[in-house]
Amino acid sequence: MSGGTFKADLVACGEIAPDLVACLCHISGDLPNGHVDSMIVQTFKEVDGKTVEVHGYAEDAYAWDEALGPAVTLPSARQDPAAPVRA
Repeated sequence: MSGGTFKADLVACGEIAPDLVACLCHISGDLPNGHVDSMIVQTFKEVDGKTVEVHGYAEDAYAWDEALGPAVTLPSARQDPAAPVRA
């Protein structure tokens, strides 16, 4: 996706609450529709030593959206709410 230009540098990381870790990263690289060079924060919820949930927060979410390009919109999996969902 980035042609080998994507780079993520860990700036700081630490436990901010019991079982909750936050990491600050500097991200840069070329993406399908542009270049990104910004900071992000990712939080990791840990249970029994395993990561069970991750959330990311971008310094400039609009720049990420523009660089990644249009989102893929999937059709409704359930046209008839009473019908079973089929893959």
